Amino acid sequence: MLRRGLPFLMTVLSLTNPIPVRAQDVDNPPPEPRRNAGHHALNLGMAGVGLSIGNSRRWAGLRVNWQDNAVDQVNGINVTLWNAKHNEGMEVNGLALGVAGPVGGRFNGVTIGLVGAVAERGFNGITLAGLGVVANGDMQGVNFSGLGTVADGTLWGLSLGGLAVVGNGSVRGISAGGFAGSYRVVTPSGLVRHAPAAA
Repeated sequence: MLRRGLPFLMTVLSLTNPIPVRAQDVDNPPPEPRRNAGHHALNLGMAGVGLSIGNSRRWAGLRVNWQDNAVDQVNGINVTLWNAKHNEGMEVNGLALGVAGPVGGRFNGVTIGLVGAVAERGFNGITLAGLGVVANGDMQGVNFSGLGTVADGTLWGLSLGGLAVVGNGSVRGISAGGFAGSYRVVTPSGLVRHAPAAA
């Protein structure tokens, strides 16, 4: 785990994170009121199973959407092209693909983002992103990003980042960041072996 590169990494990753952050300055104007998501979609299937094109709230099968907004759950394959809005409660069980990046509450399975991937609660499975993988909760499984892999909770499994890997909770498994060639290995017994970054 690398801490020296954390401020820079968080600044860069914040550019790909569409989950709103509460205003810290009282002089900032209040955020716009949340609008109705409008769950309009062309659904080709029965009983919520089949092909859905649009912002369906719940679906099983193949779901393709321009921008996810206040989605509940997708079981199967979810493809989204743009940054999500108000999507902190979404759960995807299966394969999640995104151009700007899959953004939701929890992803179980395989998550792939061309730019990034962001989970409010966490990732379970395999997560790949061009720039950053960020979980405000736990991250378990295999996680790889071109720039940074960050978990605010537990980081467990194999985690790789082109610049850094950061776990704010417990770290179990292997995590490696390219910044100065640092790596960290945590055995099941809790023994930590690491090579510190060069001065």
